[in-house]
Amino acid sequence: MDELLEKMIAAKVDEVLESQQPTDTPDGKVWGIKDFCRECCGGRGRDWVREHILYPFRDQIGIVNNPECGWVYYPGEVGGTYLIRRKRAQEWMEGHFNDIDWRR
Repeated sequence: MDELLEKMIAAKVDEVLESQQPTDTPDGKVWGIKDFCRECCGGRGRDWVREHILYPFRDQIGIVNNPECGWVYYPGEVGGTYLIRRKRAQEWMEGHFNDIDWRR
């Protein structure tokens, strides 16, 4: 009986977590800034990524300013969470790789 109850609880938790995932991404995948740093920026740190990509290109990549092509939901407060649309971020990084100063 305990095993059945555990399976039911696990299934319900999975259902709730899935329902909370943003669904407005082309492939349904959303990254945080750590994932973006690791996957698209060669493991550069968060501060470097903010200084060289997220802030300088904000008008191009911010979803609020550019809903058609943007891929970043910026946090509303200091220490808040960035939400990054994975597929769009990868496509943008591929097309704008040479626009970023990687030497610093």
